Amino acid sequence: MRRSNVYRLRSTMLGTFLLAMAFVSSSSPSAAHAEESAPADESSLFVDESTPTPSRLLVRPKREKKAPPDISAVPLEKITGPYRERVLEILQKPISYHAGRKEMFPCDEKLLHWLIDHPETVCEYWKQLGIFVTDVEPIEGGYLCRDQAGATVKFYVACNEPNLRVCYCIGEAPAGIIPFKMRAELVIVHQYHFQEYAGAGTYVVQQLDGFASASGPTLKLAMKLAPGQSEHMVSTCVQEMKLFFSVMCRLMQCRPNWSREKLDAVATTLTPQERAELESVLSALPSPNISHLVGRNPTAAAELAIQPTKKPTR
Repeated sequence: MRRSNVYRLRSTMLGTFLLAMAFVSSSSPSAAHAEESAPADESSLFVDESTPTPSRLLVRPKREKKAPPDISAVPLEKITGPYRERVLEILQKPISYHAGRKEMFPCDEKLLHWLIDHPETVCEYWKQLGIFVTDVEPIEGGYLCRDQAGATVKFYVACNEPNLRVCYCIGEAPAGIIPFKMRAELVIVHQYHFQEYAGAGTYVVQQLDGFASASGPTLKLAMKLAPGQSEHMVSTCVQEMKLFFSVMCRLMQCRPNWSREKLDAVATTLTPQERAELESVLSALPSPNISHLVGRNPTAAAELAIQPTKKPTR
């Protein structure tokens, strides 16, 4: 596979995860192998003083085993759909997982809910900013993402409860010159709730966790041999998916007029009912309050609203 194609796969979805796992077994040393080959007593190591090597061999520290993921907040009995058994298996016995951090930011509740239900519209809004993202297409029971290098990701909602969503993702990518596709699976658990603050509006408190596995033996072995790299790829996928929705939601809330102006350009795939719902949500957005950015100083806030950003002087 050409190097340019490898970098092109970095998108909001699982392209990065799939490609990194394909090469991680050959490009990264195995932590398990290092632990087996490292002597217990460093003083017993033989050092050849005739070679220009460091006088002391550094032994990789033993990797601490992480505690099993906490899935107590996930109502397993409410996970439905044709992939229920596979989702439960990945949640309970993932090969790799990432526990996200809680974050809080100003957010309109109806707008966030609507954007999560319509990722294809979120994609179109990103394109209106001139930012390339993977195309999103509705399919039966979910959504399909496809990039120019041939990688595809299918998303299915396995659980949709108040303040909780569980999404099952299946990613496939070509394996270079080998005539088969690599297949990785990711379950994303999105927990969130909204809080009202006097004088500050509505804030969302959310956390996204990722649980990864693989269907093929090659990719599964690579994930087990390189747990650090595997966890990093899962973290990257979860973070990019979070930013895909959260940043756009925040941007649209801060720029409601821009959001309404771009409605005709992004609503080409929406039904009349969906368009009416989005128009209703956008029309209800209040004017952005930026006084908290300057210590609640109304004069400074007004200046900030009309003055362009100045570059810092050295």
